[in-house]
Amino acid sequence: MSMLPKTENGDYAIIVKNLFKRFAKNSVGAASRALLGRETKNSHDFTALDDISFKVRLGESVGILGLNGSGKSTLLQIIANVLQPSSGHVVTRGKLAALLELGSGFNPDFTGLENIYLNASILGFKKRETKEILDDILEFADIGDFIHRPVSTYSSGMKMRLAFAVQSFIEPEILMVDEALGVGDHLFKMKCFERINTLLESGISFIYVSHSEESIRRLTNRAIVLHKGRIIMDGQVQDAIDEYHVLMGQQRRVSFSKVLNNSPTKKSLSINQHDICHKTHILSVKVLDKSERNCDNFITGDLVKIEITFINYHKTEGLSAGLRVRNKEGLKIYSWATANFERYHSNKGGIGKIFEKADNSKSVFTVQFEFICNLGSNLYQVEAFITHENKSVVDQKEVLDWISEAGFFRVEVDKSKNFFGGVCDLGMKVSLKDFEQ
Repeated sequence: MSMLPKTENGDYAIIVKNLFKRFAKNSVGAASRALLGRETKNSHDFTALDDISFKVRLGESVGILGLNGSGKSTLLQIIANVLQPSSGHVVTRGKLAALLELGSGFNPDFTGLENIYLNASILGFKKRETKEILDDILEFADIGDFIHRPVSTYSSGMKMRLAFAVQSFIEPEILMVDEALGVGDHLFKMKCFERINTLLESGISFIYVSHSEESIRRLTNRAIVLHKGRIIMDGQVQDAIDEYHVLMGQQRRVSFSKVLNNSPTKKSLSINQHDICHKTHILSVKVLDKSERNCDNFITGDLVKIEITFINYHKTEGLSAGLRVRNKEGLKIYSWATANFERYHSNKGGIGKIFEKADNSKSVFTVQFEFICNLGSNLYQVEAFITHENKSVVDQKEVLDWISEAGFFRVEVDKSKNFFGGVCDLGMKVSLKDFEQ
C-alpha cells in the first residue's frame, strides 16, 4: 500500500484498483510462496477478493455489505496494510485508523494504558501528544481500574471500548470500522455513533462494514455490496440494502431447502431446477395499490394488495398459499395463509378446493391478499410460501416452496391525519373518566 501525494488524485482518500487476494488451501502452497517471496496462482487456491476496484472521496462515508465470507474483512485488512494483496494495489491519503478484529492491535500481556501508548506510537503519535488526549480516551472508554490490568483479562466489550476510544481520538483522516460496534451495551454503541458523527462532520473519510442495515443508513451515504469476493453493487445506500436482501433471501432459501431435503418426513421436497416440473413453485410476488398497479410506497390507511402466482404440476389437496410481513429489523409483523381462511371461514368459499386437482396436469394460480395498511413508518419485506396442509392434524404442514424477500414496500404515517409510534396503529381511543379541581 502507498500514500497518495497531495497533488495526485486530490479528491480521493482511498483508491483500490484491480485487487486480488488468494489464500492457499494447503500449507505446501503457503510455504512455497513464502520461499518465492511472491504470490502464485494455483487452481486449489481460495480467492477471497476477485478484481476489486473502487474509490472513496475525501469526506465520503461508505458502507460495505455482504454475506459472511464475501471478503469484507479481507478487504479492510488490505486497505489497513495488515494483509498484502496477491495483486493490484491500494493507495490512501491521510492518517488511517482501523478498528478491525477486536483487540487485534493490542498486546494481551500489556495493560490497557500501555496499549494506548503502543497503539498511538504505531499511528505516529509522540508520547507527549498521547498524553494530551489520554484523558479523553480514558473518559470515553470508561473501563475504570481495568486500564491498569492486562488486556488478556478484558471482556470483548471492554476491548471494543478501549480500541474504539484509541482509534477515534488520534485524529484520523480515514477511519475504518469492521463489525466491532456489534459488541457492547446499547448506551456505549450510541456513544460510538455520536463520536463517529462528530468525526464525519469534521470531514474524515469513513468505511464501515456491518450487517446492521439501520447503522449503514445512519452513518453512510453510499454503499458497496460484496458477494463471493466481487463487487456486485456500488451506489445508493437503499439500492445496496435491497440487493443485500436479495442475497440473504437466496441464502435462506437454499438453507431451508437443505433442511427440508434432509428431513426424513420431507425427502420429496426440493426446489432444484430439474424437480420444478414435478412440484409446486412460486412464479412471482407483486405488491400493488388499490388500482392494482405495482407500488412500493404507502401511507397509513391505504389499501395494500399482494399477489402470489404459483404453478402446480401434481395432484394434491390441502394446498395453501401464504405470506409473512417483516419490518427491516426482521420482526415478524403478521403471517396469514389461505388455509386460515379455509379453517375459520369454511362456509364462505372454497379457495382450497380450487387448488385441488385429480391429475398431474399443469395449473397456474394467482392469489390476491389485501389489507388496510395500519403499519408504522418503516420498510417492510414480504415472504411468500406454498404449503401442503394436513387437514386432520392442525398446524402440520409441508413447505413446498418458500421465498424470503419476495417483495418490499415502505410505509409513511400521514401526520396531518394521524400520529402514533410503534409497529402498527392500534386505533387507540381516549376519554376523560374523572376530573377534580
